[in-house]
Amino acid sequence: RVDEMMAAGLVAETQRLLAAGYSPALPAMTSLGYREIGAYLQGEMSLDAAVERIKTETHRFVRHQYTWFRRLSGVQWFRFDPDTPAQREAVQAQVVEVVAQFLQNAVTT
Repeated sequence: RVDEMMAAGLVAETQRLLAAGYSPALPAMTSLGYREIGAYLQGEMSLDAAVERIKTETHRFVRHQYTWFRRLSGVQWFRFDPDTPAQREAVQAQVVEVVAQFLQNAVTT
């Protein structure tokens, strides 16, 4: 995912935001990715180090989210493989069904 963000222009996007006057201290600019690329653009680290830090921090963030969601009751997990179109469609149908059922129950409750 981080490699895709980089290929999609994260460095150029961050440069444009900083050039437009957005402070690196703004909450949105301290989010994953922007913070590290901002540090790279300010000469505080190499691009390779910034990318590696984004990957590390993203991994840490995902683990934190997973722990948080695991504690919630009623969360339904779906296995998803975006490289398999047939499975993607099947999972999307499952998600739609679960959400429709949830909304149906919410309306009647």
